[in-house]
Order: sequence, then C-alpha cells, then structure tokens
Amino acid sequence: MPNQLRTLLFYLLYPLISWLPAHGPINRVRGKLVAPFLGACGKRFVLGQSVRIYKPQRIVIGDDVTINSGTYLIGSTATIFIGDGTHIAPRCFLETMNHVFDNPDMPIRMQGSESADITIGKECWLAYGVVVLPGATIGDGAVVGARAVVTKDLAPLSVNVGTPAKKLRMRGTGA
Repeated sequence: MPNQLRTLLFYLLYPLISWLPAHGPINRVRGKLVAPFLGACGKRFVLGQSVRIYKPQRIVIGDDVTINSGTYLIGSTATIFIGDGTHIAPRCFLETMNHVFDNPDMPIRMQGSESADITIGKECWLAYGVVVLPGATIGDGAVVGARAVVTKDLAPLSVNVGTPAKKLRMRGTGA
C-alpha cells in the first residue's frame, strides 16, 4: 500500500481504535491494530486508550513496549525510536520538532523550526507526565521521574528527575 494511502487510512481509523475501552486485553489488541501503520513495530506492543500519534510512519517501536493512556507521540519531521521493554506511563509527551526563536526582530511563527530524533533505549521507564524534547537520547535501563523534562541525553541505568531532568543516582548502586 502506498505510504500516503496508509497514512490516510491511519488517520481515518485511529480515532475509532484510540477510544476503545481501556482494559489490558484491549490495549494489546489496540497495539496490534496500530502496529502496521508505524514505521516499525516489534512484538507484544501494548497501547493505552487515547494515545495521540502524529506521523505514525516516524514512530519505531521495539518488542514488549507499553505506552499508556493520554501520551502524545509526535514524530513531526524526525523519528521517535523506543527500545525493547520500555514502559511509558500515562500523559507523557514526546515531540521531535521545536520552534526557532533566536531573532527577536522577527515573529516566532516566521523563524521556522528545528527537528531531531528522539531515542529511548531498552528497558527504560518514563514515569507519569514526562516530556522528551527533540534530540534527546535516553540510555538503556534509565528511569525518568514523574513530570521531568528531558532536554539532553541521559546516561544508561541512571535515575533522573526534575526540570530539566538531571541524574539523581545510578540504578543498582543504592546511592
């Protein structure tokens, strides 16, 4: 199926798929129904109710990924990569594009935009309401605390909190 037709079909069908009841087995079915429209999708994808997906062809999902309700995945002009076993809690926001605003003599709407891929490693956990901005890479096994804003790369196995997200400690060290 041509890419434009596939995208059109997604935007016609997804509102119906998105609002199916929020229930474990239905979330797995929702993941299976959405998978063919994504850039790539692994096995056992679980997708919560009312997740917003823009530019599905720019979303790449690994095996055993769970994305919970109310999350936004916006692959505007770059790609979002989500590694195997990653869990994304409700109401997270991942966006690959941002406005340019450096010239104070020009309206922001006329300054264009910049975009960069977002990469979330394997076995990560993004807690409730995490925001991930363009160009950020979250290393394998990293944890990002609730309401954190990820503006830059986070180390593998790190526990990160705050705005902007900063390393609190490393997993497994107890410190």
